[in-house]
Amino acid sequence: MTASAPLSAPGPKGTWPFGSFFDEAKDPLGFIKENQRRYGDVFLFRIGGRVHCVLSHPEDVKRVLIDEPAAFPKPRMPPSLFAGKGLFGSEGDYWKKHRRMIQPAFQRERMLAWVDTISDATRKMLDRWEPLARSGQPVDVYEEFLRLAYTIQARLCLTTEPDDALYASIHGAVKHIGRRDPPMHELVFTVLPFLSSWRQKMAAYMKPVDEFIHARIAERRRGEGVQQDLLQMLLELKDRDTGEGFSDVEVRDELMNIWGAGYEATGAGLAWSVSLLDRSPEALARVEREAAEVLAGGLPTAGSSEALTYTGQAFREALRMYPPAWRLERQATQAVELRGVSVPAGTMLFMLPYVLHRDSRFWDSPERFDPERFSTERSVGRPKCSYVPFGAGQRTCLGNLLALLKGPLILAMVTQRYRVTPVSREEPGFDVGVTLSPRGGLPVRLTLR
Repeated sequence: MTASAPLSAPGPKGTWPFGSFFDEAKDPLGFIKENQRRYGDVFLFRIGGRVHCVLSHPEDVKRVLIDEPAAFPKPRMPPSLFAGKGLFGSEGDYWKKHRRMIQPAFQRERMLAWVDTISDATRKMLDRWEPLARSGQPVDVYEEFLRLAYTIQARLCLTTEPDDALYASIHGAVKHIGRRDPPMHELVFTVLPFLSSWRQKMAAYMKPVDEFIHARIAERRRGEGVQQDLLQMLLELKDRDTGEGFSDVEVRDELMNIWGAGYEATGAGLAWSVSLLDRSPEALARVEREAAEVLAGGLPTAGSSEALTYTGQAFREALRMYPPAWRLERQATQAVELRGVSVPAGTMLFMLPYVLHRDSRFWDSPERFDPERFSTERSVGRPKCSYVPFGAGQRTCLGNLLALLKGPLILAMVTQRYRVTPVSREEPGFDVGVTLSPRGGLPVRLTLR
């Protein structure tokens, strides 16, 4: 059975020859939520001649991501202009080798040495906010958090902070990746890709970025400006079996995966945290008290991350309600049966953390912001893969521990110095791009404490 065979499974039939192309392209998250409600935890749909399958039960997600990952690899795609053949998109032995070599750098004990970098970059942002707070001028805190997360990643990767032009290039590339054209445009570009200027625009964004990175690699290879940062780590890594290191292209690709690919998720998570805390006065008061007790008017230390217990729970809860990585994709290498539904070989599998995280079978009052649901006591018994903001299994996001370190530290530092009040009292909408981001940003007013 192949992914182009007729469907005899639950799911929307769509219209020939497009299938559900237009419905999915118009509102991908809404399309999946509605059909999951109508057809259940496993349903199939077509986009053109390709079969897609949506999985919405933690047991099926666990099977795909944890129990049988070899049977459900990431879809094979050509190397992207942004991430190249880095960890995010690579597969097979190449991915296993690179993951094995890079993984030790992201152990929690090593990352605690990065707390000073995180706190210093955050302090500079908070200092820059003071005149804005005094003037009452609104600030788009989502954009502020994006720039902060980018700066922290840049300093961890390269020690120095790249200039505004480089940030504009990387941020423009990320936005370009997540851009959704009108459905008719997407259809035309899918059928006639040579009419699209997408690749040319992406190449224009990446040209100065690639030139910058390769210049830094060349300097380090010559022994100039050596620093104890992630770029140096990538240059010095050796495969345990062959003794070979990474080529310049491999270093560039992995650096872009670490530096460029993760900052938007952290920025979005922080923005959603601020928005949700503003609408939850009791939770906000607890975060404020904890920040005052743990930081005591100063900067975080390595021990602060463990002590910011409730703030950490609030950040995790924000990632539950608005998981930045809103869709996980895999592909069935052979025909399988999932929850009684026959899934053809070659089928694209979609798993949506947003849907899993708001399922009332696994979460009490899932639409309510409740940080204490991540307390040790209340976490017991929760199905594995009912919470997957960073994926799960062997391909869990390499930066998950770093995100969970940065998020609470930054939230505590912000809360200690400012009251952050969104301009609009309404719950923000969201845009579906690379991440789930607040639609129109998150304008706030800042009040100095």
